Amino acid sequence: MVIKSCGAAMVTERYIISFYGIDTKYYTNEFVGKCWEIAADEVYKEQQVYVTGAVLTTNIICGEVRCCNLGNTGHVITSVRNPAEIHDGELYREAIKRVLLKTRKLLDNPNMSVVIDKVEYYYFCQI
Repeated sequence: MVIKSCGAAMVTERYIISFYGIDTKYYTNEFVGKCWEIAADEVYKEQQVYVTGAVLTTNIICGEVRCCNLGNTGHVITSVRNPAEIHDGELYREAIKRVLLKTRKLLDNPNMSVVIDKVEYYYFCQI
């Protein structure tokens, strides 16, 4: 199998959005992903910037001893700006902000956190 790089390494941003304290019997990964897709589609129609994402479920350890009542499961959506597709990081930041706020509203405004990392990005073309 041959893997072909489509370009040099690029520096970009990775956004890690975590939703906590939601009912995981109703709010499955599929449901959270569908909410993200609905929000991303709306933002794309308005701004022509599509914000992709990957949804995972994670275990939360927040400390019952300190009266943390967020439950033990969270949903984490990760999105990385492809700088070859969207050159303007600020434009992407505004788009993802709108997507995550719309998604949060669709999920009845749960607790949420956002982490933004600078990362090296490599893209490989299908051959």
